[in-house]
Amino acid sequence: MRATACGCAVVLLLVGCGRPYTTEEARLANYQLETVERGRGPASVLMIPVHGIIAPDEGAAPATIAMLRQLRTEGRPGGIKAVILHVDSPGGDVTTCDVIADEIRKCRQKGIKFVAFFGDLAASGGYYVSAGADRIVARPTSIAGSIGVIMMHFDAQKLLTEKLGVRDESLTSGAYKEVPSIFRPMTAEERAYLQNIVNSLYEHFVKVVADGRKLKPEEVRKLADGRVYTAEEAKRLGLVDQIGQRDEAIAAAREFAGSDATVVFYRRQPSFLERLWEGEAKASPVPREVQTLMRLAVQPRLLYLWRP
Repeated sequence: MRATACGCAVVLLLVGCGRPYTTEEARLANYQLETVERGRGPASVLMIPVHGIIAPDEGAAPATIAMLRQLRTEGRPGGIKAVILHVDSPGGDVTTCDVIADEIRKCRQKGIKFVAFFGDLAASGGYYVSAGADRIVARPTSIAGSIGVIMMHFDAQKLLTEKLGVRDESLTSGAYKEVPSIFRPMTAEERAYLQNIVNSLYEHFVKVVADGRKLKPEEVRKLADGRVYTAEEAKRLGLVDQIGQRDEAIAAAREFAGSDATVVFYRRQPSFLERLWEGEAKASPVPREVQTLMRLAVQPRLLYLWRP
């Protein structure tokens, strides 16, 4: 039994089933182009989903990056004049969110228009990747915003030292090399040091929103205290252009691409081994999104993430 399990693990590792690509190596594999709504004209609208936690090596982010890169570097699929970015995400890893936003910016420089369409949630990094779109459409029931940064960290000193008898005896080359540590509370100086990093990335977030939404930075800061907003509130504050459903988002994209544009999207066909791997993940008592969040929280990490 052990040999069989080890053999399966080796095969899965070799085929890259669990993590087929990472953010910087994003590529499309086993994706087929399918039609959502057929039009009569030569132009097309590409729908790209950004669903779930935005992480560097799993979920929708790698495929989203691959689609955007292929679109701007290879012009594939041909005839794409506009993109509908379907966002339903609480955000995630700071750098991955920024990579997606940068790919969108580069596509727009090539004349491709973007419509961000919000599902249930477009919070923090979910809003970050949407801010540069030419139009933002939110469902009447959407929640958006949570502009801000969080660095998740836990003080497990009592659990590790007093309960489990684990002590940290790490050797460092400088006073801040091990900051923050789960083995002890932070000092005031250490907290100020990390807060400065958080504040710097917060200002970057503010700039992205200000530039994308044509707002003044001081206007963004007034509403960027981490809170989320209803669709109506977001529209009133200038974070959303329009409230509507899927048909309104498609109509907005066709304003850019042409009223007779065909709407298409990529559907991925997983391999047998990937379906097997997915079945094992689903059998876990811990939901996949919780597993992703736990992995992000293992080490102190800067996140554009809504964590209510």
